[in-house]
Amino acid sequence: MEGKEETLALVYLDYAATTPLDPEVQQAMREVEGIFGNPSSIHRFGQEARRVLEGARERIASLLGVRPREVVFTGSGSEADALALLGVALAKGKGHVVSTEVEHSAVLGALRLLERLGFAVTRLRPDRLGLVYPEQVEEALRPDTILVSVMAANNELGTLYPIREMAEIAHGALFHTDAVQAVGQVPFRVDEVGADLVSLSAHKFYGPKGIGALLVRHGVDLFPLVPGKQEGGRRGGTQSPVLAHGMAVALEKALRLLPEESSRLLASRKRLEAGLLSVEGVELNGHPERRLPKLVNVTVKGADGEALLLAMDLMGVAVSSGSACSAGSLEPSHVLLAIGRSPREARASLRFSLGRYTTEAEVDRAVEVFREAVARALSRLRPGEHPLEVAAEVGGLELVAIAGVYLEGYRQGLPLVLDGFPVSAGALLAYRLEPGLKEYLFAGHLSREPGHRYILEALGLRPLLDLHLALGEGTGAVLAMPLLRAAARILHMATFEEAGVSDRQ
Repeated sequence: MEGKEETLALVYLDYAATTPLDPEVQQAMREVEGIFGNPSSIHRFGQEARRVLEGARERIASLLGVRPREVVFTGSGSEADALALLGVALAKGKGHVVSTEVEHSAVLGALRLLERLGFAVTRLRPDRLGLVYPEQVEEALRPDTILVSVMAANNELGTLYPIREMAEIAHGALFHTDAVQAVGQVPFRVDEVGADLVSLSAHKFYGPKGIGALLVRHGVDLFPLVPGKQEGGRRGGTQSPVLAHGMAVALEKALRLLPEESSRLLASRKRLEAGLLSVEGVELNGHPERRLPKLVNVTVKGADGEALLLAMDLMGVAVSSGSACSAGSLEPSHVLLAIGRSPREARASLRFSLGRYTTEAEVDRAVEVFREAVARALSRLRPGEHPLEVAAEVGGLELVAIAGVYLEGYRQGLPLVLDGFPVSAGALLAYRLEPGLKEYLFAGHLSREPGHRYILEALGLRPLLDLHLALGEGTGAVLAMPLLRAAARILHMATFEEAGVSDRQ
């Protein structure tokens, strides 16, 4: 419309983190949301709820090739992973567990706990393509091995593992697979895979958040992590018939659309991959073929992954720098380190994941934004250039305005540091203009007190970068940051009180 600024639609390419709730699933859940009874109650309200719950259990069992009583509802895929590993181990009492170095954090956390409880754990290392082979499992087996746990599809690389062959090799040990990224994404039936325990999560296939399941083969002894009589005594707590119903409906639709969706996503992935790899310095992570059709993980040599991620986000494209369950961590991806990436390379990586609603136009837009973000991230000051000139050229006056806020705070002695070191790109530019700012930020006013959040919150400034890491990256990290529109109004504020900051410390 004339007189209004044209805005681009946001592009979501983080389907490996979570998927939007499918409208059909949402409608199906609304149809049963009035059924509020406790499924364990014997009166009519409880029995009505139980009919919905057990109906969902039967549908999921049929779709995945198990018996209804082998479906144990959980609160998430992570809980299902923990129940599988800890439940089996605690039921056995002692023994040896085999897994890999590239598992989801829920599995890795359970393995660490098992070691503290006295269990022996062997972690298999992948090759540079992220693959783990059946022969490695066979070599790791011991007479006291009680469990082998290998994921079906890696959540960061998309690598697909030969779990059927591994399950056959496991022999007397039980075999668990974290299939959270596989179910609904690639063909998967438990009766064909041969696993004893399988983890899945509804929100990965367009179902509701807050519900997952552990499929447990009949006869497998499982120690409950949450005591109670629900779920056959394997997982206590009142179940949600509404969530279970939504999970069943979502799984039915995902499997019905799977053949068509797999072909479409594979074509889109190849289109995206070709565009990303055409950018200089970009390298693919993971196997080029044995991969989920929806996922591409790349490393941008010499860049900062978090900076790229935030730059793309502010330009309207949402991607990730790794597992959503590890977001906010300053540690590089354990998966990328395991396949031989250096910590610096691991931090320079991004994950793109496509989904049901991704269009070719969105793929092309993502490549365009990625190309621009990489160019900014890799830019450097040339000899004789002034930081303000480059900032104005690359990002306009708003970045300069943010820097002005930090400089003024420095002169007035105001604490401007957000808890845990995150600061805006303007803080880095201010540091370039006023070297004393570094000592000011690190020495006199740095603390973990929540009160130090007020200045950035009052000004509406979004935390963008870890100062400690960024100062070591040079001005390229500064120039990589997209501008914060909220800073524009700072130019018109005469005092900090006008910005809503009155509780100075």
